[in-house]
Amino acid sequence: MSTISVTRKDGGSGQTPENATGAGFPDIHTTFDLLGFNSIRKVSTIAAVTFKEMIRHPIFSIVLFLGSIIIYASPWFSMFTLLNSSKLVRDMGLASILLSAIFIAAFSASGLVFREIENKTAVTILSKPVFRIEFILGKYLGLISGILLAVFQLTLVVILTMRIGVPDTASVVMDKPVLYTVNTLFFVSMGWSVMMNYFFEKPFTSTLVITFVTLLTAGFFMLCVISPEWSVQPFGKYFDFALFRAGVLIFFAMAILTSLALLGSIKFNMLANLMFVLSIFFVSMTSDYFFGRFAETNAFARVLYHLMPNLQFFWVADAFLNNQTIPSSYVVITGLYCLCCVSAALIISIITFKGREIA
Repeated sequence: MSTISVTRKDGGSGQTPENATGAGFPDIHTTFDLLGFNSIRKVSTIAAVTFKEMIRHPIFSIVLFLGSIIIYASPWFSMFTLLNSSKLVRDMGLASILLSAIFIAAFSASGLVFREIENKTAVTILSKPVFRIEFILGKYLGLISGILLAVFQLTLVVILTMRIGVPDTASVVMDKPVLYTVNTLFFVSMGWSVMMNYFFEKPFTSTLVITFVTLLTAGFFMLCVISPEWSVQPFGKYFDFALFRAGVLIFFAMAILTSLALLGSIKFNMLANLMFVLSIFFVSMTSDYFFGRFAETNAFARVLYHLMPNLQFFWVADAFLNNQTIPSSYVVITGLYCLCCVSAALIISIITFKGREIA
């Protein structure tokens, strides 16, 4: 390549490429790097790879579909109780979403971060070069994308199950459109995944997850205009769309727990990280009882109460019990609270990872 001679400020001469945009101006690639586009590209690449590995892992699909089956079968369990059956189905559904997502977050974070550190895979990634902050952010975005998919699918299953309702007697006719649609979509997804795995060697688990959540979403919109008697109805007549807001709040809670699971995976193996996440979950759900009532009189309890994330803000089952609505302003405020907690956890994760020996 031909070059152009330029004079340096110290009187010497140097060479600059002919494709430079002008004296003192970087080329387009340098400009993109200065604006952070190169970092965004690396973070998004790590996130995409993490998401694919996450949904490909058998534990993801096992926990996800086990949670879906528990929710879907809950009307038949609640038939034999003397409690408010609809409340029991709803509470069981929301609890299943939360617990399923916790197990997915803990197992996936350990499998995708701790394992890479122990197997020295992280050394190869960080020598690309990829900065450690980019590695942590990419891993978190990939993990939270998988959690979002899981929470979305489980929330759809809860809403569909609530439409089925609880049969008071054996003679009650169930909501056949929902039953037939969900069962058909599941077996179609299974058949499609088996075929793609056998003929095209596509991963069975990830194909099943993506196919089922896609078909379930399409089936949900179809059922919004189909009544239990197979007639056309106003859009969403028999659905409780307020459960979507409950699902969003649970996702916010899981965003916090996922960031803490990522922090724990830097130091702990899979089992220890699961215990770490479950411990934080238990304490954060009971912080009002253990710390809140002593916050005014005890300085140590006050510090712990304000430092520990309070996940009770995201649990709204009591609001449904009292027939209260979830205002949009509450969702926004809890979203900002979630953002603050996640930011703090990621900063601690980055600092911890910088001090972690991976070579």
